[in-house]
Amino acid sequence: MVRQLRAEQTRHALIAAAAAEFDRHGYAGTSLSRICRTAGTTMGALTFHFPTKCDLAEAVRAAGDTATLTALRPLAAIPRPGIQAVVDLTLELAQLLERDVTVRAAGRLAQEVTAGPEQRDAGWVPVLRDLLERARAEVDGIRVPCDGELRDMELLVAYLMAGAEASVRSGAEGGSVSRELRALWAFLACDKLHAALTAGPVLAADSAHAADSAFTVDSALTRDVCPTEDSALATDHSPAGHPDSTR
Repeated sequence: MVRQLRAEQTRHALIAAAAAEFDRHGYAGTSLSRICRTAGTTMGALTFHFPTKCDLAEAVRAAGDTATLTALRPLAAIPRPGIQAVVDLTLELAQLLERDVTVRAAGRLAQEVTAGPEQRDAGWVPVLRDLLERARAEVDGIRVPCDGELRDMELLVAYLMAGAEASVRSGAEGGSVSRELRALWAFLACDKLHAALTAGPVLAADSAHAADSAFTVDSALTRDVCPTEDSALATDHSPAGHPDSTR
């Protein structure tokens, strides 16, 4: 019994040490000897529990995915509009990435260690897809989202979480990634930005009128918040006001 408990403690210590290594250095850059030193154990003990580096990486991925699903299941169980649940999922994931090195390592390994297309999915993807299916079934007084829109939403979330993960790993201040992600969702919800993204291209003949009245993607992306007055849409395109003018 004591020996079994000690073996389990060694296994957990190795997974924790490996998670920190994989998160910091990636799969290729991770040293098994450093993992042993950090865990306070021997190479023999490591290979007893994990015969190969790939086996150790899979154990870290499994631990990270379990932690992710444990955190996300309560969100999925709370009744709320599907799209709102998707937003909440990304915010919870951002907080997980900020506080749990195993979750970060699992996300990195999902990209770096793949044996097939299915293994590229992070542990939170099945939960996201369930929420998107819920959104498909909801009619918010307008229409049900089509398959293409749900795929686009999944892709958007994947890009947002990749950016959040990279920002956390680069040393972003605690809590800042979650706040920035919330601000991005608010920005994406801007009605005028949505109109600009879904509008067709402006013809050359209409360019003079467009300069005065159209809400362009460029002007939207240079503002901190969504404008509410047409007069606020003007941007300074002079050389002195351009961010590249000093280069």
